[in-house]
Formats: sequence, C-alpha cells, structure tokens
Amino acid sequence: MLSLTFPALAVLAFVLYIPVAWLLWTSFRDDAGFTLAHYAQMLDPVNLQYLMATLRIAAIVTVVCLLVAFPTAYAISLMPRAWADVCMLLVLMPFFTSILVRTYAWMLLLQRRGLANSLLQQLGLIEQPLRLVYNEIGTVIGMTHVLLPLAILPIYGSLRTIDRALVSAAATLGATPTQVFRTIVLPLATPGIAAAGITVFVLALGFYVTPAVLGGGRVMTWAMLIETVVLYNPQWGKASALAMALLVVTLALLYLGHRLFGGARTGQDAAR
Repeated sequence: MLSLTFPALAVLAFVLYIPVAWLLWTSFRDDAGFTLAHYAQMLDPVNLQYLMATLRIAAIVTVVCLLVAFPTAYAISLMPRAWADVCMLLVLMPFFTSILVRTYAWMLLLQRRGLANSLLQQLGLIEQPLRLVYNEIGTVIGMTHVLLPLAILPIYGSLRTIDRALVSAAATLGATPTQVFRTIVLPLATPGIAAAGITVFVLALGFYVTPAVLGGGRVMTWAMLIETVVLYNPQWGKASALAMALLVVTLALLYLGHRLFGGARTGQDAAR
C-alpha cells in the first residue's frame, strides 16, 4: 500500500515539505552563518504592530463571517432539498470569479462616489461620503465577502446532518423553539461553527490581495510585510523568519481547534 501512495507523497514533498524546509533553513542563516537575528527583529515594535493588526483584522472578519454565516446556513438547512441545493449553488457562485476582480469591484462600490455612499446620501442617512476604502473598514468588508462561503459550508454541513426527529421529539415534549435551538441545534452545530471559525481565521491571517487593494497601503498585514521585505529590500532570511512565524501561528491554531473541538466531533459521530 505504501508503494501506491509514494507518487502522491513525492509530489507533496516537492511542493510543500521541501520549500518549507528551505524557509526554515534560510530563516536561521545570514552572510555570517547561523543566526537568530531574523527572529529577534520580529520583536521590533513596528513588526509587533503589524502582527496585532493582522490578528485584529482576522478576528473581526471571523466574527462577522460567523454572525452572517450561521443564520444563512440555518435558513438554508430548513429548506427542501431542491431549494437548498439551489441556494448553496448561489453561495458558491463567487468562487467562479477571481478574488482580484471581486476586490476591485468592492473598491468601486465603496469609494467616495461609489454605490454605497450614493445610496446612503440619497436615503438621507449621511450628508458627507463615508471613508469606506483605504482603511480597515473596507478591508474587513472585502475579506468577509471572500471568506463568507467558506464559513457557510461547514456550518450548513453540521446543520444538515442533525436528525430532525430530535427536534420533533423536543417540541412534542413541550420545549419552546428557543429551547430546542439552545439545547439541540446549537450544540450539534458546534463542530461546524468551530471549523468555520478556524478556517476563516487561518485564511485571513495570510490574506494579501484584498488588504493591499482595499487598504490602499494604509493597512499593513503580516503577508504584506513579507512582500515588502522581499520586494523593496530583499532580505530572504528576515522574510523566511516572518513566513515561519505565520506558519507556526497557523499550526498552533489548528492544533488548538482540534484539541478543543475534535472530541466534540467524535462524540457527535458516535451518537449518530
């Protein structure tokens, strides 16, 4: 059996393990040889500020995605199968369009004379155009739009697998809709919610295109910092250290999510 998986393992090693190993090696090297200076530079207040900005944006995007994704997925899960399939197809439609195209579309919608400001002014809600681009607001909006389908999918999967007989039984025994939701639906959907939150947060940590365009250079994330180090003042050791730090944070989050919610998923599967 091992021989059958060797081609796949070889490809995986070539495209993933070898580049990561090279980054790790480079992060500890400079002209003089072995060094820890590249990692020490990450303690610079400016770099820490960029790290905090990245974590803050990723956290905000994750919360917004979950707040929008759960009611959307819950409403779709209650539909007949045919209508649910149509709605899920609509949810997946943005994946057929490039992220770059969607990002520039948001820039047109959110600019001072864009559709959003024009509509708000026509409704009399604002007098002056709001600053919705070239700041964190526009960045969060654009990233939320890109990552929202990835939050809906796992939540919908968890909700769709809930045995409706449990809901009917609880209602028959006198439970109110709120009690049914709190004691049955929400606990059984927790693994999907956790998977959605971890997926969105991890992907948001490494986002580059959307913050670069909608942030207009005023929002600096960790990925943009790596690009700056490589492009404008090539320092492969420092860039490798930054990339490894981001990888370590990502792996730590995945491990934490598995430890916190892996048991819940196992128990849920066993209950079925």
